[in-house]
Amino acid sequence: TSGVGSIALSDKRMTTVCITGASGFLATHVVRAFIEHGHTVHGTVRSLSNSTTLAPLREAVSEFPSAALQLFEADLTDPTSNGFADALHGCTVLVHTASPVIVETSGLDDDAAMRAFTDPAVAGTIALLSAAHASGVKHCVLTASTGCMLGRPEFDEPRNPSVLSAQ
Repeated sequence: TSGVGSIALSDKRMTTVCITGASGFLATHVVRAFIEHGHTVHGTVRSLSNSTTLAPLREAVSEFPSAALQLFEADLTDPTSNGFADALHGCTVLVHTASPVIVETSGLDDDAAMRAFTDPAVAGTIALLSAAHASGVKHCVLTASTGCMLGRPEFDEPRNPSVLSAQ
């Protein structure tokens, strides 16, 4: 969390930060760190009505004023929705932690299965970055996880070569 405060703009004003995938494991900690440093967070989640998925996030920030976190429904697999544009409104920082990781791949060969994981992530990220640019975002942090390449036995088992890539 020590690096989080350094993302603040040089004039030291507190900023509004958009964090995608806010209910995810990594993002929950990132959301809390930004709020601890006095920033307001616009978090994106796939569903605002899934209280089970949102519970850990809400618990992580329960000690802070409710105005510190505003949630928006947005999904990377639907880059035409306005959810990301709405979430980015007024933000100067974007921390992109979301990635679609549960994708139906049964019956697909390895190349098609890999594309089923990566294509939505790439298209969604491009749409998100376009929305961030249009919204005037000044700083962007992009995270990634091997989780976006795993979840199918053929990918989970070591192969030759043993390095997996999104390319």
